[in-house]
Amino acid sequence: MLDERKSSIPRQYKQLFGVSSFLSQEHMTVQLALEVSSQHVGCAPKTISRWTTEFIENGYAFSQSQQGYHTKTPSQLSNGEIYLVFRQYIMDNRRVKGKARLTISTLHDWTNKYLRDNDGVEVSQATIHCWVKKCGFNFVTKKKGVYIDGHDQGDVEQHRKEFVFDTEKAEFNQPLWFWDKEEECWRHIDEIDDVEVRNNEFFGNLGGQFREEVTEKTLAYWHDESIFNANDGDRSFWGISGETCLISKGKGAGIMISDFIGDHCGWLQLSDSEKEKHPTQHPKAQRILEYNKSGYNNNDDFLTDVKRAIDIHNIKYPNHKAIFYFDNSKVHTKKAKDALNSQAMNAKEGGKQPNIRSTQWTDCDKVIHQQEIGQKGLEKVLRERGLYKNKMKVAEMREILGEQPDFKNTQAIVEELCTKHGHEANFIPKFHCEFTQLS
Repeated sequence: MLDERKSSIPRQYKQLFGVSSFLSQEHMTVQLALEVSSQHVGCAPKTISRWTTEFIENGYAFSQSQQGYHTKTPSQLSNGEIYLVFRQYIMDNRRVKGKARLTISTLHDWTNKYLRDNDGVEVSQATIHCWVKKCGFNFVTKKKGVYIDGHDQGDVEQHRKEFVFDTEKAEFNQPLWFWDKEEECWRHIDEIDDVEVRNNEFFGNLGGQFREEVTEKTLAYWHDESIFNANDGDRSFWGISGETCLISKGKGAGIMISDFIGDHCGWLQLSDSEKEKHPTQHPKAQRILEYNKSGYNNNDDFLTDVKRAIDIHNIKYPNHKAIFYFDNSKVHTKKAKDALNSQAMNAKEGGKQPNIRSTQWTDCDKVIHQQEIGQKGLEKVLRERGLYKNKMKVAEMREILGEQPDFKNTQAIVEELCTKHGHEANFIPKFHCEFTQLS
């Protein structure tokens, strides 16, 4: 009831009551007097302080409040069409690969142009900032964490579908089956729950059996790297009561372990007898790197690991094709310097751009053309293919050329290495590290 009475008091009486209450407090500090009088009036102490200063400076009188006397102009954002167009523009341009980040200044210029074209009134950048907030957007800083925001991207969804289909198809040619005598059919080893039966009765040296109808026997290997630091989990200690221990803020020295694993063999490595027959061959596909002390993992080190894994596989299973699965990191997917990569090309001829290899492309009439790329640049290559349009931007040219079959299907260096030795390399879809068997 008291709060209701305080809210119903006219503003001028409220000011007078608050100031008089403050000035009448004796034998109190200024801060305590402000708190007591603010409780009597029902407002903040700093409001009482402001009223008192204003009252004294104006010759013991209050200035006329302008509250309620301003012109009420409805926001242009209340127009449904402007709201939808404004919000959709932010959605389409807030994070576009290959383009600069959307800023308030850029959004301000676009909005005023749209308003001018549609008989609207231009607004300030401060207004644009308010509009962005009203549309539900906040400027956030990206932090490290679990990648979940990219699962619904179109290219990721397409890659995920293709990956699952190809992986299931590849399992048909792998020793992951056994013949069920009772049902008279082939069954996948994952259907066996008994670990001892899986290890002894059906699997033998390769883990399972190949189906009789298999024409090309393949074996799958999964690759991954893990990092371990000296201070991992170092948060507990034996201490004396009342003693404080300073815990290191840094991660400490670290090692990176790279390895390959397969259902049929476990960790990829030579047996004792195979070591004796091939003494010059490194016995394990595993590599341990003391990073920062011995350098950092790069594409050259990664390719050395893959070449070693191929050599070990060829010794152990010379009559089987290997399928290697890698995660989609930049170290793994790196392409050769002369690869067909539109992102590395300039708009014009020459300059600092790689000398790209020649290629073949097919026109709409299914006629095959031989094309020398070199350092021609995007514009000249697109003109030769009849794809160039006037006043095209660099990002647009890169996107169009990158979608051409010969550019789009360019292999990474590791894919070329595996293909050269008669094997295959596949990449796990982005944001899907759970697909690897080493996760």
